[in-house]
Amino acid sequence: MVYNSCYLLPVRHAERPQAGLFFYWPMNGELPVKRAVVFVDGQNLFHAAREAFGYTYPNYDVSALAKQICV
Repeated sequence: MVYNSCYLLPVRHAERPQAGLFFYWPMNGELPVKRAVVFVDGQNLFHAAREAFGYTYPNYDVSALAKQICV
């Protein structure tokens, strides 16, 4: 019978990789196009509108709300 001798490294805590990225480039003024992403929780928005205004049906425009917030 032939035995392979295989030695494993001792168990240690794995080193944590460096997290996050950072990109730097000099900017001259503002960007020509500004972008934003809006996430809306429709159910919470409906319940807040129902409580505030007494609506019984979803009566709101998410696109108009997002534009108004981003102005």
